[in-house]
Amino acid sequence: MADYLNFKSVPLDANGKHTIIIVGAGIIGVCTAYFVVTHPKYNPDKYRVVIIESKRVAGGASGKAGGLLALWAFPQQIVPLSFGLHQQLSDMYGGDTEWGYRRLTTVSLEGDLTNISEADDDDDDEDDDNPGSKKPSTSSAQMES
Repeated sequence: MADYLNFKSVPLDANGKHTIIIVGAGIIGVCTAYFVVTHPKYNPDKYRVVIIESKRVAGGASGKAGGLLALWAFPQQIVPLSFGLHQQLSDMYGGDTEWGYRRLTTVSLEGDLTNISEADDDDDDEDDDNPGSKKPSTSSAQMES
């Protein structure tokens, strides 16, 4: 029985190649396959990569992802790596034309809205610039300090 448990198995296909099996064709599985076949030590004469997927490519949570990069990613250390890698892949494969990759300038705001209350406006509904007509309906908020 001990001999049965101590065997060595090397997965080879009919052509003598080692088979690397990746389970799942979501974003992680596809990226894993990509980085395996682009690694300097990968040799297609010795290895083949097989992705096994139960449904369809990016059919689960990956297919519903927003496809965005954000400065608020967690952990924070991955932010510059992620931005750099996305730019590098876009530059290598024409991401701007192939899949609409583009860098955007955005603004991120943070605040405490617990002390916001409605501002008290005067009760005058008449438009001072146009006598006889009513002011447009507006609402405003004021931040208490």
